[in-house]
Amino acid sequence: MYCIIPLRSFLSLALCAAPCTLFAGCASDAADGGTASDESSSGESSATTDQATGATGATGAATTADTASTADDSPATTDTTGGDPVDTSEDSTGAPADSSSTEPSAPSVVATVPADGAVGVFDDSALVVQFDVAMDKEATQLAYSSVDIPADAVTFAWNDAGDELTVTPGAALMYAVGGDPTTLEANTYAFTITTAAQSLDGVPLTEDVVVEFSTLRRLEQVLEREVELSGNIASDAGPLGTSFFGDRSTNESVRFAVSFDLTALATNVVEVEQADLRVAWNQQAGNPWAGLGGGTVFQHVAYANLDEAFDAPATGDASGLFGGVGDVEVVRDAAPALTTALEDPATYQDLLQLRMRWLLDSDNDGANDSVTLLTAVGELDLAVTYLAP
Repeated sequence: MYCIIPLRSFLSLALCAAPCTLFAGCASDAADGGTASDESSSGESSATTDQATGATGATGAATTADTASTADDSPATTDTTGGDPVDTSEDSTGAPADSSSTEPSAPSVVATVPADGAVGVFDDSALVVQFDVAMDKEATQLAYSSVDIPADAVTFAWNDAGDELTVTPGAALMYAVGGDPTTLEANTYAFTITTAAQSLDGVPLTEDVVVEFSTLRRLEQVLEREVELSGNIASDAGPLGTSFFGDRSTNESVRFAVSFDLTALATNVVEVEQADLRVAWNQQAGNPWAGLGGGTVFQHVAYANLDEAFDAPATGDASGLFGGVGDVEVVRDAAPALTTALEDPATYQDLLQLRMRWLLDSDNDGANDSVTLLTAVGELDLAVTYLAP
């Protein structure tokens, strides 16, 4: 027999303790061979003592009842460490302790590529969704939704852990194409992972995950030369104010430099797809093809004014310009030079500067050997196609 003690009042504790004490007294007397009258006297004495002592008796009863309850529910454990014994059989309410795990939490999306709000996404990009737990693959794929990149036009793939979904569009994303970086708007895309997505435990997302992003823009621009920083320069006389290059009758060399303002392009250029230097000439003096090495080159340089342009050190290898007498109007690839200038705008002062010269400075024949460039609008320029956010 044992008592479950609600902690309400000392009186209730005392009333509960009395029968427990009686039972304990009976058991003791029986063991000693006592009589029935002894049992009664002992019981009455215990009850009287408990009622008289009030709080002290109630505390003793509670201790006896707790001990009995523990003995009935589980084997007693002896604590040899000197600490308080730990009762693992019941929780603080008296109910059996719950050893089962908690309910699984809802999954969540921890990252996406592209991120929500991303700009400048490449056209061949895949969509990646990273979850914090392994997901039900079929349910999660069915939860993918997009008007711009529909589910029937993509393929799905998962990593081995089952917590990363890769969505690959069947066709390239589209770039907006135009010529004015200040007005051209990028194409936008969006996709959603709805609450139909669920973990392997069958727990769904708590809310839809929506990702919006925009792709790069493809810009096509023609840059005209900066007149003040373009022109021919003689080795012995500085800027000449005309447009021929070769050598003079004094056997001094003449070169031609041209500058293009790169601030006309969009900021944060990601990739130069094409950059064509377009050049033409219309007059020839002497025979530069025979005397000055048979051809011309253009070089990437940097200079602050035309006085410095003749001797400015060249960056990288010289590139061929006019290959022969028949090359009157040519287009040459300047993309490597433009890429270099855009990567280091401070060094190149936000300019692409190119210098044109013959392979040889002079043939020392005392005669003028040169060609004269056309410099009107549309005759000496840089046509650029590039990608930018």
